[in-house]
Amino acid sequence: MKKKPLHHQQQLCRALTRHRQPIITKQFQFGIGLLLILLIVAGCVSPSGKTEMVDDQTLAGIPAVWDWWTQQTSPVQARWMSSFGLQTEDLLVRKLEKQRHQQTNLFEMGFVCLNMREPEAFDRAWFQSDQTYFQQLHSLPDTHGRRVKLYLETLQLQRYQQNVISAVKKRHPHYRLYSPAETDAINSLFIATNARRRLLKDSLSGDLESAWESYYPIEYTYAFFQLEHLNLQGGIEKAAVEVMDHFTAYDEAVIHDFLDALPAPEMVYDGKEVFFINGANDEYGAVHANGQILVFNLFEDVSDVLKLLAHEVGHEVGYLIFGRDGYENQKNSIKEAYANLYGYPVPVDERVPWGARLSENFAEDFAWVYGDFPKWSWWEGAEKSLIQNFIETELSRTDLSDAVLIRDNVHVYADNHILTLFSGFHEDHVQVIVDPEIQLVIDGFQKGPYDLFVHVRNNVTGNLPRQPFSDNGVAMLNLGQLPEEQQRLETEGYVVYEIQIKLYHYTSLRKYHQPTIARFWVVQWAGW
Repeated sequence: MKKKPLHHQQQLCRALTRHRQPIITKQFQFGIGLLLILLIVAGCVSPSGKTEMVDDQTLAGIPAVWDWWTQQTSPVQARWMSSFGLQTEDLLVRKLEKQRHQQTNLFEMGFVCLNMREPEAFDRAWFQSDQTYFQQLHSLPDTHGRRVKLYLETLQLQRYQQNVISAVKKRHPHYRLYSPAETDAINSLFIATNARRRLLKDSLSGDLESAWESYYPIEYTYAFFQLEHLNLQGGIEKAAVEVMDHFTAYDEAVIHDFLDALPAPEMVYDGKEVFFINGANDEYGAVHANGQILVFNLFEDVSDVLKLLAHEVGHEVGYLIFGRDGYENQKNSIKEAYANLYGYPVPVDERVPWGARLSENFAEDFAWVYGDFPKWSWWEGAEKSLIQNFIETELSRTDLSDAVLIRDNVHVYADNHILTLFSGFHEDHVQVIVDPEIQLVIDGFQKGPYDLFVHVRNNVTGNLPRQPFSDNGVAMLNLGQLPEEQQRLETEGYVVYEIQIKLYHYTSLRKYHQPTIARFWVVQWAGW
């Protein structure tokens, strides 16, 4: 059969994207079927002859060719194809298998001719349009074709998220400031990606929820970071975040200049991420936990934001000077020296109110000394020069190799894509993979005297051998190695893994400190 000219194929791709609903009249159905066969066989090819990447779009496009074709072919067309030795799904299956064996990017297949342009903004308007699209996606029959579509869209959304992260990362060598718009993008993409991952996971397990709202929130909420799972002193209730208008107090240049002028070692900033949220809660202006700082939209002046940031950086400086509470490197004698500057005994922080805690007063002192901000804690009576001398003297004496600065923002490298998990504990953190080899990376992690391990447990055999992280925070996992896992993959089509990241500090062969800093789930799918 003679191939259509290349420019004609591209026009057909554009036409299919423009007219999202297929023409299903009897007069045109057979002709369109022939054109689709040509497109599947030939692929969407660029003028250079290479497979054209199916890249950025708003994900409001037409169904995958597989879904459309299996829904639209008539018994007569199916018999006509079988007379040539072709089954309805054979061509796509072969193309998928070929790409799988070549280990190429799944988005370079060209079997879906979509006009995929990245949206100008992943804002609340995009959230609403994607929510409408997801309702249609949820209503499709639970076929293998829909699973492939969910998987591909998940990878594409992950790539959009990484584009945001990469753009932010270029602006500073150590920490990352996410503007209110970039924070909304991270959050919107998390919601959209998470909905597809959970729907795919439930599709594989046969435990589908009948309501699309079970996967996609009706109202716009900040979901990428679960406050109720933060390990804060005194605990924290699930804090509702009221969505608000633009964060008027955000000024990136002023914030960069201020942070860079603070006398904090570079390691304090490595891997640190600051999110400016177009929302507020009743309890906190900012929340700081294990690598991320959330700044809420409570103020109208950037100076108030600087006060919050100086306070949160002060906590990390306090970890260098005093050690980290609950960890083996804490230095009680230095805490006593600091408390004596005020004439106070060292309190047990988790047993006293916020304003009476040593750690909170030190963070307030840091903001007071280096930003001239008024203190909100209760300790009074020490001169500013005396506090500044204490901070700088103790920093100069600190053994930075003994520091424990936890970062739980985990990058999961799998299937030639990256998924970034913000906050170590999130009940909805799940990754669906086909290739059993994954790599875990933690940016800016400073483990100090601790060893870092990843623990793996599956739903087939239970606990698997733990794997160590390298000194630069990288761990490799090869899942699906046991015969029982392979059998479950062949019979059920998937295996579920719980991943935990733990710190170990050994004081003897039998006594060790073992806190868990991150947990998420991986579903290995047999794929196509």
